[in-house]
Amino acid sequence: MKKHIRACWMVLLPVLFVVAPLLIYGSLRMGWPPVIGNLTAAGAIRDYATEAHPEWEAKSAWAGYNLVRDDYGLEFTDGELRCDKDNGLWLVRDQRREEALRSELGIDWRLKEGEPSGYVLWRAGWRPGDVKTPYISLRVDCSSKPGDPVPTEEAMREIMADHALEVYDRVAPAAAVDRFSVLYNHHAVNAKQGEIVWNSITVDLPEGTVLTREQILSAPLAVR
Repeated sequence: MKKHIRACWMVLLPVLFVVAPLLIYGSLRMGWPPVIGNLTAAGAIRDYATEAHPEWEAKSAWAGYNLVRDDYGLEFTDGELRCDKDNGLWLVRDQRREEALRSELGIDWRLKEGEPSGYVLWRAGWRPGDVKTPYISLRVDCSSKPGDPVPTEEAMREIMADHALEVYDRVAPAAAVDRFSVLYNHHAVNAKQGEIVWNSITVDLPEGTVLTREQILSAPLAVR
């Protein structure tokens, strides 16, 4: 009997000390109560799959939270779909459809055409209940070189605007961008070796809105 009790505790302890905290963190991070979040995310993903992939069958009624990705995932018979939050919207991440759309729009060759410096991330997601309209976000990173002086905010915004429009002007004609972010990093003054300070500007672009230089120069600047 004692052996059985000990075996049960060996199974329960990992759940209590590892799995449970992750479930609670993930649900609260996404704005849902613990456990309910996993079930709600699974429901949202299944609703999307019903329209986008009617032949797929969910393997579970429970969506798992991924601490690294900061999102929920649900396995289907033909693949996996994920769900996260962007600009307050719940979006389903469908890798197959995203890659197909990226190819259809020629995003890769549009970026390679000018070989933008820095990191660029183009993403498409779909809102549950609207599987036909992608929600597109675009992120551009730029940085200073080690040893460069830290620019003034005004100068930094000008640099960020240059990089932002360099990429946006090539990508946006293919498909409207709903959310645009540009990040600039520099080595902190009097900071530990290797420490980086990130400055970011995010602009939401409602339907029909085009990104302008003025928006980058005047939008709120976040520092971390």
